Amino acid sequence: MQQLFSQLGIDWHLLLSQAVNFFLLLVVLRLFIYKPLLKLMRERREKIEQGVVKAGEAEKRLLEADELRKEKVKLGEAQAIAIIKKTEVEAKALEAKLLAETKSKEAAELANLAVLLKTKEEESRRRVSEE
Repeated sequence: MQQLFSQLGIDWHLLLSQAVNFFLLLVVLRLFIYKPLLKLMRERREKIEQGVVKAGEAEKRLLEADELRKEKVKLGEAQAIAIIKKTEVEAKALEAKLLAETKSKEAAELANLAVLLKTKEEESRRRVSEE
């Protein structure tokens, strides 16, 4: 076996030391680079997953807030319509009341004018009969 290595130009002492160095390097890299890197990647993945979950929750809350806003707008519109209808009813009632008062005042004025006309007519007849 030693002749085979020497014919191929391989120094077995050197090969053995390089193999030991390789395994030592492999162990050191695994302990100080690979495991911390995996831990860092796992933490980053968890943060990204949490961010996605939180974004989903934020989107859900945004939709809920939008629905709540729409409901409030509908409620406000309904209240505005109710106030407008109430005002229209009150305006019609006030208009009817004012119209009734105007008619009663008109009737009173007509009665006063009728009395005034009668008195003037009687006065005119008296003057005519006196003349």
